[in-house]
Amino acid sequence: MDIKEFTACARTIEHMHITENDKEERVIRLLDLDRFIKAYSPSITIVDKISYPLVIAAEGNKRIGICFTDVRLNPNAPHWHVSEGHHDSLRQSLTNKLPEELWLVMVCEKAVDPELLKALDLAGSPLKSFNQVFLLDFHNCAVHKL
Repeated sequence: MDIKEFTACARTIEHMHITENDKEERVIRLLDLDRFIKAYSPSITIVDKISYPLVIAAEGNKRIGICFTDVRLNPNAPHWHVSEGHHDSLRQSLTNKLPEELWLVMVCEKAVDPELLKALDLAGSPLKSFNQVFLLDFHNCAVHKL
C-alpha cells in the first residue's frame, strides 16, 4: 500500500462513527495488513479493509475474513497470549458477514524464535475455529503458518 492509499484510508477511518480506540486499531490494522500481504501472498486481493472489524479479502475465488490481533510470546513458558482488548471484537467479527474462510493473524512485534513456535500448542485452544492461523513477525516481515 503506498502512502497516498494509506492516507486516504486513514482519513476515511477518522470520519467513521466508531470510538477513538477503534479508529486507532483500524489504522494499526492497515499497517499489519500491508506487512501480512507482502510477506504471505501479494496475490491476495483486498475487498474491504475498513468497514468491518475484520478485513474482507479474496484469494482466487474464495472470500476470506482476516482478523488481526496482537500477541505476546513468552520464551520462558511457550504459550500464546492474545491481548484481551481484541478478544471481544474477534467474537463480534465471527457473527457478522462470514466469508467462506476465517483466518487469524496474530501480530508479534518482537522477533520470533522458530524453536518457540514449535513449542506452541494451538490444538486445544479457542483458535481452532479459524480455518488458518498465522503469526506475523512484524519486525522481520515474516509470516509463520501455525
